Amino acid sequence: MLEIRLLGEQRVVDAGTPIEALRSPRVQALLAYLVIHVGAPQGRQHLAAVFWPDSSEAQARTNLRRELHQLRAALPDADRCLAVEAHSLCWRENAPCHLDLLAFRRTAAEAEAATDDDAFLNSARQALEAYGGDLLPSLHDDWVLEERERLRQRCITLLDRLAATLAGQGRLPAALETARRRVELEPLEESGYRALMRLQALAGDRAMALRTAQRCATLLARTLGVEPCAETLALYDELSHPVEPQLAVAPALRQAPPLIGRDTELEVLESAWARVAQGPRLIVIAGEAGVGKSRLAAELAHPIQQRGALVAQARCFSSPARLALAPVAEWLRSAALRPGIDQLAPTWRQEVGRLVPELGTSPASAPLADAWQRRQFFEGLARTILADGRPTLLVLDDLQWCDGETLAWLEVLLHLEPAAPLLLVTTLRSEEFDDNLELVACCRRLQAQGLLKRLELAPLEARQTAELAAALHDAPLDAAEAHRLQAHTGGFPLFVVESLREGGTRSSRCEAILDQRLARLGPAAEELIGLAATLGRSFSFDLLATASELDEASLQGAFDELWQRRLLCEYSPFTYDFAHDLLREAAYRRLTPPHRRLLHRRLAIAMESTVNDEGAMLAAQVAEQFEAGGQPERAIHYHALAAETATAVFALADAIRHYDRALALLAERPPGATRDRRELALSEALVSPLAALHGYAAPRVGDTIERSVTLSEGLGETRETDRGRAALCWHRFVQGRMQESADLAQYLAAPQTRTGWRRQALSLPLFGLGRHREALDCLQGDTPETEDDDRHLFGFHATVLVRGAEAHLHWLVGQAGDATATAASSLRLANASGQPFEVAIAHGYAAITYHLLGDRERTDEHAATLRRHCTRYGFAYYGEWGRILAGRLTSGAAGEALIRQGIERLRQQHAGARMPFWLALLAEVLVETDRPAEAGRILGEARDWAEAHGDTWWLPELWRLDAAVCPAGEAEERLQRALAIATEQGALALQLRAALDLADRHLTAGRHEAARDLLGPLRWQASGCNPAELAALDAMLERTCT
Repeated sequence: MLEIRLLGEQRVVDAGTPIEALRSPRVQALLAYLVIHVGAPQGRQHLAAVFWPDSSEAQARTNLRRELHQLRAALPDADRCLAVEAHSLCWRENAPCHLDLLAFRRTAAEAEAATDDDAFLNSARQALEAYGGDLLPSLHDDWVLEERERLRQRCITLLDRLAATLAGQGRLPAALETARRRVELEPLEESGYRALMRLQALAGDRAMALRTAQRCATLLARTLGVEPCAETLALYDELSHPVEPQLAVAPALRQAPPLIGRDTELEVLESAWARVAQGPRLIVIAGEAGVGKSRLAAELAHPIQQRGALVAQARCFSSPARLALAPVAEWLRSAALRPGIDQLAPTWRQEVGRLVPELGTSPASAPLADAWQRRQFFEGLARTILADGRPTLLVLDDLQWCDGETLAWLEVLLHLEPAAPLLLVTTLRSEEFDDNLELVACCRRLQAQGLLKRLELAPLEARQTAELAAALHDAPLDAAEAHRLQAHTGGFPLFVVESLREGGTRSSRCEAILDQRLARLGPAAEELIGLAATLGRSFSFDLLATASELDEASLQGAFDELWQRRLLCEYSPFTYDFAHDLLREAAYRRLTPPHRRLLHRRLAIAMESTVNDEGAMLAAQVAEQFEAGGQPERAIHYHALAAETATAVFALADAIRHYDRALALLAERPPGATRDRRELALSEALVSPLAALHGYAAPRVGDTIERSVTLSEGLGETRETDRGRAALCWHRFVQGRMQESADLAQYLAAPQTRTGWRRQALSLPLFGLGRHREALDCLQGDTPETEDDDRHLFGFHATVLVRGAEAHLHWLVGQAGDATATAASSLRLANASGQPFEVAIAHGYAAITYHLLGDRERTDEHAATLRRHCTRYGFAYYGEWGRILAGRLTSGAAGEALIRQGIERLRQQHAGARMPFWLALLAEVLVETDRPAEAGRILGEARDWAEAHGDTWWLPELWRLDAAVCPAGEAEERLQRALAIATEQGALALQLRAALDLADRHLTAGRHEAARDLLGPLRWQASGCNPAELAALDAMLERTCT
């Protein structure tokens, strides 16, 4: 059945499937307008004027016909839904569909007319279930705004009556839930807060009622710049009894200070917002701590938000246990972004679910084999931010503490849609900028691209400091007082305000000013603020309540004291934070080391239940708290959990850091089998992020695998030992250490352990060693297993790679047709898997295969595809294959540069496999550019590598190529050596090449019989080799007969 949703989102669904053709905003608007006026014909002329008021009548009518055509084409059974007449359009009342708007209108009317509670409750619940949110939240036309407000007020009235009815029946939990929804629906209306406060007090939760009042006060101050009305304040005072003695704080100092001396900077920000339609931009508000950066950003954001633009705020924290992408998650959870998220395509919503499970389809944590998805994951998050299409302002406080993953994502966001109406405003402590090297590099790149503007904030001048003081005091300061205040505070607005709180005559040192402020707290408030400072980030009241040892009355009194002194402020609807990070630092500094450890431990224990209930996203913070609290055993567990969580969102550096910390803490535990078993599990888990981030050939990957093997052998874990040796085998193969790799693979493929891929894994080092027939026997002897070890150890299904390598082996042994077929098979497997890394592998091997076959066009095709794929997904290793092959096809100076760059990058990755082959390609280009001496030096380097590392499969070709650049008297001897090695290896294709060159020299010297004796037997042995080379062989055989 057709389902049309207009409340809270705009979707048209047919039999559970969204109709993609109805995603056009204008078509959606036309559909919505007709549905809102169901049963009432709408004149075409009227509709044209409503939707295209700035167009001529003729053009507007043409536009209407176009959108109507698209609407009718997209709707199933369109004629049963739409009445289309010559001069009017109408949505039929009996249309076969479900409309949430009509369902709300009908049930709301029934509830309003109900005269008994049961009938009212039944209809009201149905109405509120239908009301999914504001009407058409992504549209802002006048006709939408009017109807949206009518529906919202109708819903609010229902909620008020429903809450009162439920409370009257004594059903307080349901009444509270209803009252909370009412506040969310109209967050600036105080009557809703008062009703919620009364219900909370009635339920015995006075503390929550007071926090509701505080939230109301904060929101009114931020949004409207006003205090709560007298009725709300009176209710707050009533609920606060018994109260602490009135604090001696000037009324003006309880409010946010006015913005003084920032007119020029605010104009810059407002000008940037006025140009938001020109595309994404980043503005960094930089300055020292306390200079007013966050206040300036807020001064920009609040009026923009009031005007209906999309505004979302987040911040970074200085805690070592920074959550990867935590600011992005905070943005995504904001109510402002929800309409856009609801309209996301399922593919992108799934990516959102990786980071914020409640917002999307939450997949299982992706294994590191899927680390290629990092780019798609980042793109999904960025598209979510931009999904609404409205001008968007993102605010990020304390950029200096931003994690590397968020920085990388911000670059994706700023580049994804060049025309996206996005302004990102961040604050930055300039004195800590250089400490974050990733941030420095990111800012330099964005500045060079013209995407970043830095706005420096200086302290206030003496005149401006006096003006700020006058705004906060009953009377202006005299000249002497103003001079003294400037000298004490340096013109930093935060210190001006704090100094005034202390009378304006205290120490000018920042630390002293803040310490004096904190010293005035009562014992309970001091304990509570120490706990909050120990956490190091925003917090919920419930967390502090759980971690503290205060009774409810003391806890609420302490919290009220911190609130009234403006030490704490509301950070989100459910969390609080320090009014400034400097206050947090000062509060933590006042704690003694033993007291800190105690508070860290309390917080860790309190947070454990949150981790268990809500998932592992807070594991890093719990690990940090346990470690700082002197409980390393429990910290190890949470560091490992934090590493798994980081892995799920592709924050590989964070994952490695947590695994390393867990291993370091474990090393301090008593030795024994238990410790070794835990170290083995951690080491095995560490391999995947290390390999994904640094490459499988990185030395640390090998060290970690070797440690795993040592541990598993000591524990008698045969299966784990085999897994470790298999991983080590592949590690050494990629490094180019063929003999070592083969020795390990021989053990794995021994009769007592031979199974599936373990035997196939032996084929690769045998191939590298030039033992081609043995390698093919390994590949064709068994069917590979389908166990998960394949992907766990290697980061991909090895079958794709093995088939690609098998194509090279077929070519080497003189089976060109089989080589083509096997390369195609590898590509089919990769494409069917849908894994981009496997697709890259298949194209990489296919590009080499077609190069060996002499097919330049298809080599170019696969090399180009490979490079595009690797650029998109960030695959370094196979991307260099594509770069080198492109260089060989290009030739000349440009081709040489590409090859040299690719070889150097492979060396940086410690990836030595196939290095002789790559060097040979470079030598060929050097020969073509008349530099034989340099080519000879490169070929000598390639042979030395091949001999030293056992990577000898291309050795015959190295000697053959060297014959063309060496002294004339040595050429035949080198060709003879090439022929002998190729013959020994069974490499018919290379044997044929060497024989052709040698036979050519025989013919040139008049030794026709020698040429015929050399080529004759090969004609039948090499019948499956490259057709072009067989044609050359036939031509030479004819020459031997003349």
